[in-house]
Amino acid sequence: MKSMVTLVLTLIVVMGDRVAYSQVKGLEDRLAEIMKQPVEGVRDLERLEEDSLLLLEQFKSSEDQGKVYTAIAFMYTLKGMVRPLRTAEYCEKALEHPLDLLKACQLYIYWGEGLEGEHHSSSDSSQFIAARSKIVIPYLKGLKLVAANQKTNEKRSLPVVWKYHYVGPEDDPAYLKMRQRHADQITTRNEIMVQNELIEFRKLMIQKCVSLYSQRPSQAEELRRLSRIVTDSVDLSEELAAALGAQLNR
Repeated sequence: MKSMVTLVLTLIVVMGDRVAYSQVKGLEDRLAEIMKQPVEGVRDLERLEEDSLLLLEQFKSSEDQGKVYTAIAFMYTLKGMVRPLRTAEYCEKALEHPLDLLKACQLYIYWGEGLEGEHHSSSDSSQFIAARSKIVIPYLKGLKLVAANQKTNEKRSLPVVWKYHYVGPEDDPAYLKMRQRHADQITTRNEIMVQNELIEFRKLMIQKCVSLYSQRPSQAEELRRLSRIVTDSVDLSEELAAALGAQLNR
């Protein structure tokens, strides 16, 4: 049986202070190349943002556009949240497109943190309190997404995925059974991993909401009202109210 080796060639052309990437690589590789460029200040971040946005002209599917916006949002977040409002804007844009579940959950967190960062920069605390009802929305939307996909409230240990070694024909029933067992083990492990992550995201999103509304004046009824509207869940609203009440009574 012949094996096939795929050789990926990349051409990088320097155009002034901009790096142009050949069309040989796929979107994720292109984004990775852009994000590897050195960053020394805000202007460098803006240049990487511009280079990433140019990819939208070639990669036009909704999935790909979501990946571009996600990469930019992550870049601004992980480089110190120097442009918090821009971080929030790209998170919101990314979430308009199909995304990996866990990545979407993370974007809801970054979206809220971006809004928090924008309003915390003000020396007037009353402005932050007034903006709280806007800041909490991404956390509530993320909580709704988590709850819709969460199947358990208890974390589980990740099961072992056994290695296997086989030499023989690929249509041998024993080999096919072994391969299927291996694939099933990977699927089970991944499902448990996702559920464990969702449990952590739920805790974090509740913590974010509570942190916002534990600042005086707490306006607990506002949180209860918004959570019912956004999550469309009385149970989630009551869970948040209980968590806030426990925090305020400490």
